[in-house]
Amino acid sequence: MAFLESVSVSATEKVAQVASTFQAGITPFNGGLLLVATVLAVRAFVPPRPLPQPENTAQAARENKRRSRRRGLSRLSNTVQMLTGLQQRPAPVAAPAQSAPPYTAPPQSTRLLQGAFTALLDEVFVFDPKTLAISFMNSKAEKRVKSMGLKKTKVSFPNLLPEGNRSVILEAARNLQHSSLDTIVFELASDESPIELTLKLIREKDEPEYFMAIMRDVSGRVTEARAQSEYVATLSHEMRTPLTSIKGAVDLIASGKLGDLSGGAAMTLGVAQRNVDRLLRLTNDILDLEKMDAGKMHCMLEPVALTALVTEAAQDIQEYARQFDVSVNVEAGDMDSPVLADRTRLLQVMANLLSNAIKHSAPQDEVCVRVEDQGGQFRVSVVDCGPGIPDTVEHDLFEPFLQGPQVQRKVASTGLGLSIAKRIVEAHSGTIGYESVPDQGATFFFEIPKLDTAEEEAA
Repeated sequence: MAFLESVSVSATEKVAQVASTFQAGITPFNGGLLLVATVLAVRAFVPPRPLPQPENTAQAARENKRRSRRRGLSRLSNTVQMLTGLQQRPAPVAAPAQSAPPYTAPPQSTRLLQGAFTALLDEVFVFDPKTLAISFMNSKAEKRVKSMGLKKTKVSFPNLLPEGNRSVILEAARNLQHSSLDTIVFELASDESPIELTLKLIREKDEPEYFMAIMRDVSGRVTEARAQSEYVATLSHEMRTPLTSIKGAVDLIASGKLGDLSGGAAMTLGVAQRNVDRLLRLTNDILDLEKMDAGKMHCMLEPVALTALVTEAAQDIQEYARQFDVSVNVEAGDMDSPVLADRTRLLQVMANLLSNAIKHSAPQDEVCVRVEDQGGQFRVSVVDCGPGIPDTVEHDLFEPFLQGPQVQRKVASTGLGLSIAKRIVEAHSGTIGYESVPDQGATFFFEIPKLDTAEEEAA
């Protein structure tokens, strides 16, 4: 229609000229009349478009939003009400001509939705936050209820929980109602198989609250994780034996006992030594981590002078610090600091913390180690002047294989040091943590009980 209305005079003349060439004897004047008649005929059968009326755009947006909320299954609370059968059909009332009738889901939608939840392999329960009475369960959940000897119509959510986890989960569910969060995940200890429980609080303005509980059997995931862990441990163990032999041979050749080496050969052999050492450290770290995760790490606890141990660790890492042009200083004095610890494991913690501090330091910087008496425990702090800890890794800092961006660019690292240090410190009934200010360095510390305190706790 817009095209016909925009036909110009020049286009009309062209059409008339074309029409004058027809054999039917149509003159240019008759051709123009024919074009006008065509336009009028089209206007008679196609209604004109209404002109846009000015309106309040903000009010129109609010009206469209209100209408969209009524449409379909957009609200999760409506979905839960359909599942539980709590959505009541409103009684028919005479509504004003201008207002739209309230949305009522057709029965077919309800059946389809219930069928979808029923087909899920996970167990789904919907229950009231106050009474804890279950108002909906899918077929997988019904099997659990039946296997526990409970009646479907009289079961409440606490009846489904193991006694060892029940009070903790119910308390967490109550706290969830008064927090800004809406989801919490638990791992339940079950005699048959491990279960992952997800609690979802469904709350919307002017709507009743519901809890949706989803139980998932994670035995397959646990089995796969165990198989993967055993594979990595076996592979690492098989690698350590030949690596130890290679390291011994390389060190023997580098010592010159088998003959003098030229400058180029000595340099190449030095590169081989460093790489063999790095592979051996990685293999040992992986084996240590697997032992700790499997609960097979045993600490040989004995009285240890903590200050002397820290001083020894600082001396052992001096060669590594010289590679980065960083100095290591110990501030402990002559403090008598007896602790009950595994000397080898505690030296491993110090090596990990010191190497991290050195890698994050700039040339000519100093790494400071402090030993402080804090009453019933000692605190060992490793302070550097590096870039600090990024906020992006704050919550995952002690997880395996995590590396800061500075370390990745500067030197190769496995990202296992802090994770291993955390497990060793916790095995000594201690704690580990850090303090950091952006661009002002970081302080990593661990605290372990004094010898008398540790013996009292053991007794």
